[in-house]
Amino acid sequence: MASQLKRMEWTAGRTSVSAATQGKAEIVPTRVGRTLFLGYMHDSLHELRSDLRARLDKAGFKIVPPAGDDPVDEATVRSAFETYLPASDAIVLIANQNSELWPKGQDGGPLGLQFQLAKQYRIPVHLWLQTTDLSTVRNQQYRSFLANVEANARGGSDILIHAADTDEFVRYISGKLDTAPKPSKGAEQLAVVCSNARVGQVKCDELQHTVTEALREAERSSIIPGQEDDSGQIRLMPLQEDISRADTVVVLCFDQEWNWASRIIQQLGQMMGEEGAKTRIFVTGPEDRKKGKFVPAFKFKTVVGVTPDNRVPINEVADEIKKIVGGGA
Repeated sequence: MASQLKRMEWTAGRTSVSAATQGKAEIVPTRVGRTLFLGYMHDSLHELRSDLRARLDKAGFKIVPPAGDDPVDEATVRSAFETYLPASDAIVLIANQNSELWPKGQDGGPLGLQFQLAKQYRIPVHLWLQTTDLSTVRNQQYRSFLANVEANARGGSDILIHAADTDEFVRYISGKLDTAPKPSKGAEQLAVVCSNARVGQVKCDELQHTVTEALREAERSSIIPGQEDDSGQIRLMPLQEDISRADTVVVLCFDQEWNWASRIIQQLGQMMGEEGAKTRIFVTGPEDRKKGKFVPAFKFKTVVGVTPDNRVPINEVADEIKKIVGGGA
């Protein structure tokens, strides 16, 4: 839906141009409405990054994360990738001679981390490397990393572009996305995972990681919706398009909060779209509060993530999820 709205917005913005061509309908480029992940860039590139966001938006792309959710450190980089990357068509980065020193021990610093995550999610990277003379890179480790990127780049490679300016970089990206295959309209191998987990509680963190890792082993990337800071309510609306096209939806209900589960499943039911081949999984988690059995609507398959004696059967949960997803139950 968001992509379609973006295409309508692009078309409306060019109405006068179409009128000038005697009312002929203008063909909307393939890139319009497609999603680009604007990754973390060094502080010295802040203004350039903002300008790039505006130009890509004008070119018809949907840009994530939203400006107010831009990553600023290792934790927010990883969180942003986990939230937005599965729905993205490509990652866009700019690098110069400057680099941060985090994460500790990471080859290439933040740039290397993002390359690593891109490979994990199998999403192409478009990197504008502004530094053509690597001798200007003072950090030896970062200089070696960039030299390796240069050495492994091939003609027309997605991963490395030496653009003269922002306009040239945007034209390059536009050309790539105009010719890249469009994603299928059917349900994709993507999982949306909703939970009422309380961050920092060991059992909750462990079980949620078990679920996402089991999905990864079943070749499903996971999107975990964020929560409102004050209420803790899950923000589903920004992910309506992802929920509609995902082939797997998982609800983790910790501490037998059945009222929460009922509300979230009802909301999800309204957003699932018409792709009927969705796998629906409902996971009960710590702790068991003797509230009896919960029967989720919309034909969710229940996976017991906590026993009556409050033991979390991690291996059993992982095996059950992989079996359900693999079998399309």
